Amino acid sequence: MEKFLKNSITAWHGVDELKNRLIDAGFILLKEEESWNLEAGKGYFLSKNGRSLAAFRVGSAPVPRFNIIAAHTDSPHLRLKKESLKRDGSFLTGRVSVYGGPILSTWFDRPLGLAGSVILSTPNGTRERQLFDSKEAIGIIPNAAIHLNREVNKGYEIKPSKHLPVMLTLEEDLEDYLAGKLSVTKEAILSCQLEFYLPEAPKVYGSGENQLLSSPRIDNLVHCLPATEALIESEPGESTPLCLFFDSEEIGSRTIEGAQSALTDHLMERICLARSIGREEQLRARALSFILSADVAHGWNPNFGEKYDDAYKCHLNGGPAVKIDMNSKYATTSETEARIKQLAQARNIPLQTYIHHSDLPCGSTVGPLLSSDTAIACLDLGIPLWAMHSACETAGMRDIEFTKELFLAFFRNEEA
Repeated sequence: MEKFLKNSITAWHGVDELKNRLIDAGFILLKEEESWNLEAGKGYFLSKNGRSLAAFRVGSAPVPRFNIIAAHTDSPHLRLKKESLKRDGSFLTGRVSVYGGPILSTWFDRPLGLAGSVILSTPNGTRERQLFDSKEAIGIIPNAAIHLNREVNKGYEIKPSKHLPVMLTLEEDLEDYLAGKLSVTKEAILSCQLEFYLPEAPKVYGSGENQLLSSPRIDNLVHCLPATEALIESEPGESTPLCLFFDSEEIGSRTIEGAQSALTDHLMERICLARSIGREEQLRARALSFILSADVAHGWNPNFGEKYDDAYKCHLNGGPAVKIDMNSKYATTSETEARIKQLAQARNIPLQTYIHHSDLPCGSTVGPLLSSDTAIACLDLGIPLWAMHSACETAGMRDIEFTKELFLAFFRNEEA
């Protein structure tokens, strides 16, 4: 997990890491614009805009049963507004757009790298995407000294345009820097999306039941890797195990590669059509299928105990948490909860239950969107986390192991 998180500095890089693992395991790349010839028992995958990924192993049942694990690849971050770059003294400074809901104070005074996607024109007139990574810190957002902001420890409003411009150490302009790093001409660069990241490596510390993982971007790449590993380790059978890793969850999922797009519906239909499965069987398949929506949960933090309902303390390393919300911010129902608890009990996998504090608004995730759009039963669960949306988050290593075991049992159809 540490290596995966270290290399997955953006959603593009995370998807690329997962694609490489699937290719090494013999999975076959599909393209949406081409016809598909799918064989039962074989594994396939496709990517949408480089930031979303779908991977599956074709089942043999005449009426398909999709066992779906859904997660998301994006994390809150600061995205460079490249046209805002200007010199201030010797430093190149640039404003940022805030993506999602990061804890902004955690981004101050940390050396920052720059990474993302660059679209290049090719000599034959086509376009290609190259992933970019500065591979080192090249900027920082300096805080004001306490002598200049005496109220800093009492809390103050952080205004992104005023307080978050990044001081870059580049001596050349950005396009010259990118061209040099990518070994292309400036003229070949058609567009780019670049975001700042913490280049420090993830850290595992502690031991036994207290072993912790400290890393950026745990939310929500921490579920993508064990789901992919479980898919690779699953055996061919009647059901079709399917991983769906979406972009844009942190900003509402309403994009072409988000969970609120037609991607899931089109994918299931095309899998069926490639195997000459008719419309009625496709609709019957919805009633047989199940979605595990995997996104991080709020781990119990006694320093802020008043923010939790103390009847639903989810401890780090206590097992993944089943997430419930009476206003359907999570898709869990009593029926889906019972099913997953039965599956977990059969494998001695501990589960916890999380319900949000009644006086606070609950967050959202992809589960309700997918379940309502596909008419497939769903359960939301996730690994408990400290400091969700911080630039550096904390999770329990045992929870990652428990989650992998649960995913593998789910894909193998191991019922109690």
